[in-house]
Amino acid sequence: MLTNTKALSINYNTWMDGQTIAMYKKAGFDGIDLGFPDGFFRDNKWEEKVNKIKEDLEKTGMECSQVHLPYYGIFESSEIAHADKDHDIISALKAMNILGAKWGAYHPRSSTNFDYDPKRAMKDNKEQIKGYLEEAAKYNVGIAIENLPVFPDCPQYNFFTSNYEDHCELVDSFNSEHIGVCWDFGHANLMKYDKTKVLDIMGERVKIVHMHNNIEMCDMHIPPCIGTIKWEELVPILVKHKFDGAFALEINMKIITPQMKQAYVEFCSKSAEELLKLG
Repeated sequence: MLTNTKALSINYNTWMDGQTIAMYKKAGFDGIDLGFPDGFFRDNKWEEKVNKIKEDLEKTGMECSQVHLPYYGIFESSEIAHADKDHDIISALKAMNILGAKWGAYHPRSSTNFDYDPKRAMKDNKEQIKGYLEEAAKYNVGIAIENLPVFPDCPQYNFFTSNYEDHCELVDSFNSEHIGVCWDFGHANLMKYDKTKVLDIMGERVKIVHMHNNIEMCDMHIPPCIGTIKWEELVPILVKHKFDGAFALEINMKIITPQMKQAYVEFCSKSAEELLKLG
């Protein structure tokens, strides 16, 4: 059985308090995959809030395994930049340093105003991420570029990094220890390519993962044990490439009724434990 830690996604606005973190710990999780809501970093008290999260984690023996960096809207074209959004992303890199999170997932931009032209998206992403990387190096943290899919319910939208070759080219172009890949297994499951082959190609670029499942029709974000992903083929590929990050479950927590929270979190923890056994 693998010894990687287990983490569960949480948004600051959802259940972010010491009691919730303690519930995660009791269920068997080792850490959290923290997401920041819109506007979080435009509050001049954001560092105080981040330090409170750190304090709550330390009290319960939990870690911030990774974060999800703020991101532009998926349909906002890659040539467009906003000072407020860039401020959010750079501030999140600083927050990672405070929390001890080494990697943050980043959604790449698509050239929606240019018919999803991958060459235009490549150019724009290289220019924007270069600036973020300078800040990442300052705080000794990393940016993990996530694989976006072509969603089956809207196949006309060819989001950037749905093509794994483009994804590799973008990451490799920076030649930096502060850049890598966030491999989202649910997103990959929506694609028609050979999942095992592509994950093997990604190899040691993969620094963090988003583990969730679906039935190849839409991005459901359900627990790993429900759906069509062949984990028994994929987890050994992570092992082959010495993946040492958390097995982080990015599942939909908003739909769970308050009475079922504890039972659901325990169920998710058992799911992550079974994934670790596949290694």
